[in-house]
Amino acid sequence: KNAILVFSFIGYVTQEVPVAEKIVINVVLTAEMTGLDEVVVVGYGTQKKATLTGSVATIKNEDLVITKNENVVNMLTGKMAGVRVVQKSSQPGAYDATIDIRGMGTPLFVVDGIPRDQAYFARMNPEEIDNISVLKDGSAAIYGLRAANGVILITTKSGTSQNGKVDITYTANYSTQQFLYVGQGVNAQDYMFLRNEQNYQGFGSTNYLTRNNPIFTQEQMQPYIDGKPSYNWMDAAFLKNTPQQQHNLSVNGGNDKLRYFFSLAYGKQDGSFKSGDLNANSWNLRSNIDAQITNRLKARVLIGAILTQANSPNGSDWSMYKNAWLERPDAPFYANDNPLYLNGDPLKLAGPNILAETSSAYKGYTIDNQRRLNGTLVLTYDIPGVKGLAAKGSYDYALSLPDNTQFKNTFYLYTYNPADSTYKASLKNSPSSVQRSSNFNYDTNMQLGLNYTNKFGNHSINSFLIYEEAYSSWDSFTAYRELMVASEYLFAGEALNQSATGGTPGDRSSHSLIGSLGYDYSGKYLLDLKFRYDGSSRFPEGSRFGFFPSISAGRSEEHTSELQSRQYL
Repeated sequence: KNAILVFSFIGYVTQEVPVAEKIVINVVLTAEMTGLDEVVVVGYGTQKKATLTGSVATIKNEDLVITKNENVVNMLTGKMAGVRVVQKSSQPGAYDATIDIRGMGTPLFVVDGIPRDQAYFARMNPEEIDNISVLKDGSAAIYGLRAANGVILITTKSGTSQNGKVDITYTANYSTQQFLYVGQGVNAQDYMFLRNEQNYQGFGSTNYLTRNNPIFTQEQMQPYIDGKPSYNWMDAAFLKNTPQQQHNLSVNGGNDKLRYFFSLAYGKQDGSFKSGDLNANSWNLRSNIDAQITNRLKARVLIGAILTQANSPNGSDWSMYKNAWLERPDAPFYANDNPLYLNGDPLKLAGPNILAETSSAYKGYTIDNQRRLNGTLVLTYDIPGVKGLAAKGSYDYALSLPDNTQFKNTFYLYTYNPADSTYKASLKNSPSSVQRSSNFNYDTNMQLGLNYTNKFGNHSINSFLIYEEAYSSWDSFTAYRELMVASEYLFAGEALNQSATGGTPGDRSSHSLIGSLGYDYSGKYLLDLKFRYDGSSRFPEGSRFGFFPSISAGRSEEHTSELQSRQYL
């Protein structure tokens, strides 16, 4: 009697009907039309879904953050038609997932109207993103040559008017990552048996009929048969589950004159090394302020900061797993099982001691810092005398200051001599050294334009004309010194064999004229014209400019079910 039946279907409003004493239940679903009034972000503006004629896919914040991941690119996996994401590595701080639209290669990323790169988008805080739009076909032509692989538009959150009230939100999540299908070796007894069998069968010899003597005698195998424990290098060096956590604090509020949104986020992802020396940290800051200065003048100030740090033992990569797989299970971790002396017996180890390879205390470390700062000012002025006409100008300045430190540390491995109970030391990773690399990049973007939006009876017009100018500059250097003292800094290095190399500095600029005319009659007949006249310093004089037009049209029909469909021409 207390049961409730839920009736739902795609495109229709869900209804919940209590059963109570009813024997027959008749339900009529009504079409859900609200989605067509939704405003989506398109190139250099917004547009209602009902008047779209191009292929534009959108996703909102609540659908994005339902997946927990340190990389925003990975959070799009399987959520948008035509968008393909492939994660190449799960190493903390890698951010190396690939993304493409319909298999066409890396798309152009535009955050709040300003072109950015994939590295910027991947490191964004998902809680600061309001929505994401993907332009797939001719809709992307408005971004010119850079839009050949499609465009992904990211819009960050804005403050909402709450009559002076402040909304403070804190979100956190803690999760673990598990390594699946990781190869495991055998124990010492099985290893000795298999090596003897391999040798007995004459594997790799020219005469198969020649039976070779066993590598391991019964006396060597017997202790392990009787229960002597083997050495599991995989368990000694790696974790099966690794934690990650994310925290976000946001402040949202304002009034009719001033609206603001602030967010501060921290994330940490631990790696699989039991040493704890493989990890990544991230800090994100976002500040968006909208102000109504006068009745006609509006201003928007957007500030973003992304700081990431990836830490790892010097020289570590996927080969650490391979080395662990190859280590012999009868080879002790420490010489004579003494934890003060890390084993370096070449007769026992199949490769380097994996406990040293995965530890910064032995091998040294690599620290990769990524620092990205950007600020944007946008002014919009409603021109008097002409209804729907507005002037808009924006300027963005962005800094990217990555730097990398590689400290190579010398250490000792030991071989135990049972005859005199002594340990023989061998020096590894010599000489100690430090290498510092720094990059200095900055970008500017200026946009000046006119927007005109109006309606005349059944006729609606939405248009703009924009001039855009962008500039980028970059430079870098690398310095190296060998160390003879216990230090990790360049100043303490030796003059002998020191080196300093500079990267190739460069800059580039582009100038563009962008236009759009959108027209619809009674919301039924749709026409969209766009163009971009693009010029880039990457091309030689006389061949720097190109014209990129697009046109799309459509007709919207109402059916008896009140559902709307659109035919694209």
